[in-house]
Amino acid sequence: MTADVAPGTGVAVVVERGHVLRVEQVVGGQCVDVNVHSLADRRERFHAARTRSVYGVAVRAGADLWSNAPWERPLMTLVADTAGVCHDVSFPACSELEYARATGMPGHTNCCAIQAEAARQWGLGPQDVHDPLNLWLQSHACPDGSIGWSATSTGPGDHVELLAQTDCLVVLNPCGDDIFGASGHAVAPVRVSLRVAERGERAEWLQSSARSVGAPDGRPHPPVRDPAFTPRFDTSGLRTRAVRIALPEAARGAVERLRRAGYGRSDADVVRAGVMRWYLRGAGAGTR
Repeated sequence: MTADVAPGTGVAVVVERGHVLRVEQVVGGQCVDVNVHSLADRRERFHAARTRSVYGVAVRAGADLWSNAPWERPLMTLVADTAGVCHDVSFPACSELEYARATGMPGHTNCCAIQAEAARQWGLGPQDVHDPLNLWLQSHACPDGSIGWSATSTGPGDHVELLAQTDCLVVLNPCGDDIFGASGHAVAPVRVSLRVAERGERAEWLQSSARSVGAPDGRPHPPVRDPAFTPRFDTSGLRTRAVRIALPEAARGAVERLRRAGYGRSDADVVRAGVMRWYLRGAGAGTR
């Protein structure tokens, strides 16, 4: 199974125990939101706080994705990462309210809505969207106790792989942020694929004695797929148009400084990022 997930959309994928889900950059520089639910009981899901208590504000290859109480067990393991970076488990999924506060305009596409719509195929709703694993978003703790983030520089083909420790439903989407800069003020597609883990991978990573906990009320609530499901994604806010700007020679120095500071590679990327950050600071929205 291989599929491209377009900007403003998401996908729900069943990943059976011992199978590997790959999430791959198509263009590069794109953050991805990931939710995970157990196929045995929809109430068991990835718990960012429990995972954060084990590894800190971000995780690297080798980390387990822990589930919530009373289950508290690894659902998946991050077994490969070609970029060799950390991935955030601190920030929530972006929401419509977040963009409305930053821009004054309601209705912007957002990860909360995308996740809910993709998960609707399995009888899940907005209340089931949990704090995600934010792939390729690097987070860090600041001296004042706040948390900060920076976008990861990735190119086409960079990928991570997640090995399922139990049968899982994985809901993922390219982050809808084209405002704050987590994905370079644009939203690009990502590619997902599924395969059976190789013998060596199973020997190294698959946990044979994973803790098993029954349903807390004795009645499991598995997600159930709707065969008539048709997705209705709202991609508002993701339409783009080219604007030609004559860059004065006197601004070249500033552009180079911003480029070195990680605002982008091309002149267009740097100018766009600089303008957006200037606007957000003026609006009192910060950079996220």
